[in-house]
Amino acid sequence: MLQTAYFPGQIIKPMVFELNEQYWQVPTLQTGEPVSDFLLPSQFIDFYEPVARDAAALMQGEAGLSPTIPSLSYLPRACHGLATVEAWQQQELQNRYEPAPIVQWGAIASWEEFAAQRKRIFVNTRRCRRKLEREVGQPSFTFQDERGDVLATAMAWKSKQYRATGEADAFANAQHVKLFETLAAQKRLQVSTMRLGDQLLAVHIGFVSQGRFSSWVASYDSDYHCYAPGRQLLHYLLQESFELGHQEFDFLRGNEAYKWKYATHTRLIAELGHPDFSIRAKRQLKEALKVSLLDFFNAVPQAKTLAKTVALRM
Repeated sequence: MLQTAYFPGQIIKPMVFELNEQYWQVPTLQTGEPVSDFLLPSQFIDFYEPVARDAAALMQGEAGLSPTIPSLSYLPRACHGLATVEAWQQQELQNRYEPAPIVQWGAIASWEEFAAQRKRIFVNTRRCRRKLEREVGQPSFTFQDERGDVLATAMAWKSKQYRATGEADAFANAQHVKLFETLAAQKRLQVSTMRLGDQLLAVHIGFVSQGRFSSWVASYDSDYHCYAPGRQLLHYLLQESFELGHQEFDFLRGNEAYKWKYATHTRLIAELGHPDFSIRAKRQLKEALKVSLLDFFNAVPQAKTLAKTVALRM
């Protein structure tokens, strides 16, 4: 998928590397160079997690590679472990790591217990549901919706949200669009929807792997925001994930407030190792150019949104 979207004409293979006495599977170019965040500046590549040594050796063998595992000097975003939400609230962890909140279903005895512990937001969401039913109609939810209108609509809604909040529009980048189109064509996405008849109200794009439901992109029709369709769909997905016996519901990287309303734990994400000189130099140049662009364009109010999109995409 990375090859099709970001490196057409090249071959990308997953390889296992050793770093800090741990093993990490990283997409790698034909030259043997790991695909770093400078080669692949995509916000959709979340973080790396260590793999067991036996699994690392098996991965090498399945890929037809030497059993000798090469070393790696640096990963930009690596998982350093797991902490409870209570532990995360201690300032020390927040100063050292970026969170990736999760719900560990093993810590939850029943769905009713999970909802009861979050009574306020569940009551509010049910109120929104009743309001929608009363004023507009009865919604339907689909865990895997393969109808042709879903993906393009979700990306268009998300682009609108990015622009409205002044964030860089990820889906203005044709490579990111290609990534999602490729994954959808390969049926590797979990695309869930909330509809009124045939009309889409909310779309959630995620994926399921090794007992983990990962939440990737959530979007909704802003004309229906007063009914909280995105939250209604999220609650449906949380319950489906629990009832399907998933080990966890993963919100991925990000400190957004809504994630903490549901999370029981968080992964701790930070750099690992020591970047070499070329990476440090590129990072310093990138930050200097970003600041310069924002300072220059922000002086022109009409160009402010464009400035953010250009500078933050760097």
